[in-house]
Amino acid sequence: DAIREEEVEARLELERAQARLRALEAELTALRLEESRLSAEAARARSELARAEKIYQRQALLIREGATPRLVFQRAEEDYEAARKERDRVEELLTAARERVQAAAAGAEDARRAVADRQEQLDAARSRAESCNLVAPADGIVVRIAKAAGETVEEGFEGLVEIASDWSHLEVEADAPEAYTKRIAPGDAALIVLAELPQGALEAQVKSVSRQQVVVAFTSPTTLVRPGMTAVVRLKLR
Repeated sequence: DAIREEEVEARLELERAQARLRALEAELTALRLEESRLSAEAARARSELARAEKIYQRQALLIREGATPRLVFQRAEEDYEAARKERDRVEELLTAARERVQAAAAGAEDARRAVADRQEQLDAARSRAESCNLVAPADGIVVRIAKAAGETVEEGFEGLVEIASDWSHLEVEADAPEAYTKRIAPGDAALIVLAELPQGALEAQVKSVSRQQVVVAFTSPTTLVRPGMTAVVRLKLR
């Protein structure tokens, strides 16, 4: 459970890091668009300043020679000063925008590294979780589990879980007094009665006989009969 919780937490951390990266990248895109707009505006302001400066210089030359009205000169001077102030204003905005873009780009790069780190942590957590998985070699049902929850399992332990992949050929282990087992031999006919099959008994055959136990083999006609069920064995004594 702790390993699974670690994987879940690592996945949540990755999702949070990815969300932060998306937000920073969106912010960076918006800042770059603003920088581009201000860059174009600054280019226009510089062009307008150059035009106003040329007119102002010409009017300054003419005013010294008395060849232009003072009102026209003053208007050219005012236009030049206004264009210079506008150029300075836009240049300041552009400089600030570029600084914001640089800061946002650095933040996005940090976020990308954080996403990569969180992805590595998630991959490691998944690897640890997968190393704890029990994978069945084939389809089947669990017949026996050798250890209980909380017990220690040593590395290399075999037979932790037994599965039956083919439960059409089954066996029943039946306890019997020694006085009876002496009168039973392998190959003898038997009948298997199961509560899950009320329609009748199943034909079976004695597979082996020990001092107080008889093993009977039979073929199940249905998947309703599963290992672990309780059955009644009927035998004909010799």
